[in-house]
Amino acid sequence: MEITSELGQEIIKRLAEYIDVDINIMDLNGKIVASTDKSRINELHCGAVEVLRMNEPLILKEEDVQRYPGTKPGANLPIMHQNKISGVVGVSGNPKDILRITGLIRASVEMVIEQIYIQRQAYYEERQWNNWLHQLLHPSGYSEEKLKEDAVYSLKINTDSQWRVIVLHGAGVQDSIDGIRREIVNSKITALFTLPFAEDEIVITISSTLEAIKRLTERLGDFNHSIGVGE
Repeated sequence: MEITSELGQEIIKRLAEYIDVDINIMDLNGKIVASTDKSRINELHCGAVEVLRMNEPLILKEEDVQRYPGTKPGANLPIMHQNKISGVVGVSGNPKDILRITGLIRASVEMVIEQIYIQRQAYYEERQWNNWLHQLLHPSGYSEEKLKEDAVYSLKINTDSQWRVIVLHGAGVQDSIDGIRREIVNSKITALFTLPFAEDEIVITISSTLEAIKRLTERLGDFNHSIGVGE
C-alpha cells in the first residue's frame, strides 16, 4: 500500500491530535505528501530519497542538513506495510530529544496504514457484494452462471454451502446498520454479508443453526423493524 497524498493526509489527521511534534510523510519519490507544517507539502525531501535508496533510517543533525536539501534536523525512517516499503516518515527536531519517540511514531503510522487498508478492503468487498445482490434481485432476471462465477472467483465463496437469509424492513432501518452488525458479531454468528437494499431494507445472509438464528432475531427485534427469515 503506497503512500499517496490522500493516505498521508489521513495519517497526519489521525496522529496529529495525539502527537505534539512536527511530522512529515513522504511518498516513494521522496516528495512530502502530508505534513503538520503545510508549507512543506510537495517539497522534495532528499533525506527521504536516501532512506528509500538504502532502506535504512537516516538521522540528521544540524550540520548534516546542507547535504540533504529540503530537510531539517530530525529522524527519517522507512514505513513498512506487508513487508514492503511504502514511504518515509520524518520527525523534525533535535535528534537527541526525538530519537526515542520516532520509533513509536513510525509504529503508529504503520498501524494507521494497516487500519486504513483493512477498512478499504472491507469497503471494497461490501461494494462487490452489493453489486452481486443487485444482480441477483434485478427485475429483468439474472445469469446464474455469472453469479456463481463471481461468487467463486471474485468473492471466494463456496457456492455449495448452505446459507439463510434474514431481511429487516422498515422506515429508517438502514440508519441502524452499524448496530445490527455489532449484534451479529456479539452473537458469534458468521455473516456472509449485511447490506442495505432498496430504501427501507437490510439483507443479511448467515450460516448458523436455527436456534442461534432465533436468538439473533430476538436481539434484532430491539431495533423495532419487521424481520423475515428465509428457508
